[in-house]
Amino acid sequence: MILAMAAITEGKSPIEIAATYHLVGGDLSMKSRAQLAKFRQAGGKVVWNKTTEKVCEATWHFEGQKVKVGFTIEEAQKMGLIRGGSHWTKDPSAMLRARA
Repeated sequence: MILAMAAITEGKSPIEIAATYHLVGGDLSMKSRAQLAKFRQAGGKVVWNKTTEKVCEATWHFEGQKVKVGFTIEEAQKMGLIRGGSHWTKDPSAMLRARA
């Protein structure tokens, strides 16, 4: 129902909405790939400095500004994000990139 309402509101098909958003706890949350695509469309650039199963570090470039960001597996553990069988255990480097 939420996806259908978002599709009507944004004038997009339910498939486009499902490709752009996750449904988390009854709320829509934009997928990290969609956020990155919007950032790049706006002229931003991301340089992945380090990406492993333990840490991800990147530099975001936009309108002459540079912002260094990062996320570690220890931070994910402290936040309770890692659960057995989740993507965090299957592909931690991808999950760290999504967070960064």
